[in-house]
Amino acid sequence: DWSWLRLPNDAVVQGIPFPDKSLYQFMYETNPRLLHRLEDFLNYSYIKGDELGESEFGFKFASSHTGWDWSLSYFYTWDDLPVLDMGKSFQDMVADGVINPLELFGLMEGLLEPTDVYHRTHIIGADFSAMLVTVGISGEAAYFTDRTVYSDDFSIVVKPWLNYVIGIDRNFDDNIYANLQFMGSHYLDVPFDDKSLTIFKKNTYYGMLLLNARWLDDTLLPEVRLIVNLQNNDLFISPKISYKLTDTWELAVGAHVFEGEKDLLFGFFDHNDEAFVMATWSF
Repeated sequence: DWSWLRLPNDAVVQGIPFPDKSLYQFMYETNPRLLHRLEDFLNYSYIKGDELGESEFGFKFASSHTGWDWSLSYFYTWDDLPVLDMGKSFQDMVADGVINPLELFGLMEGLLEPTDVYHRTHIIGADFSAMLVTVGISGEAAYFTDRTVYSDDFSIVVKPWLNYVIGIDRNFDDNIYANLQFMGSHYLDVPFDDKSLTIFKKNTYYGMLLLNARWLDDTLLPEVRLIVNLQNNDLFISPKISYKLTDTWELAVGAHVFEGEKDLLFGFFDHNDEAFVMATWSF
């Protein structure tokens, strides 16, 4: 980031420009396997132009007062996903119950005709953190002025979106650490009811828990992560245990488990549970 201006009381104004970078490039760098899967059946190019006007930029004002750290930020960017025009034939098949849109990866080859439409969005953010005796407290919020929302027949509206997280954390005896968070997500002024929305609902609340420990002189490191939708049984759990063989070698075993109805966030990946073994060499 760029530190543009430093003010009294440890306040600082920061800013950063983002020259245009296509969604195609971003997706390829973050998840190339997913992108190749999309390319198999989407007759669509994610690449945008290279004009300066398609760049992104933002700034942040941060300060601290009597043990409370806080900041305000602004970001002018593009929505994460393009608006997809699935074509009349696709929407008619969904309306008639011929297909389930959540199964489009396997069924829709040749039927999808997405259009190259991205929406600009303004993001206004705020965060804070502090230490209250032995308990840490923190919070973050982000307001998107324009966010694409799809119904179950892929009708589209662009509406404001609000996200926030409030959390507490503490270190206990025996080198045990706990972090508990509450997250809310709200699409504002959406004309669809929850039954018509895919994956993300108008109002969603999650509870998140992280527990880890450092035992046997910091060589044995058990950990569990849990995310639960507080309105239904949609959840993700990831236990892991690591052991440091030496200062440079670490072995770990763990799992990623998804549970829930298939039209919910984690239930959508219900058949993607996995166990893993990992070796890490630090140098």
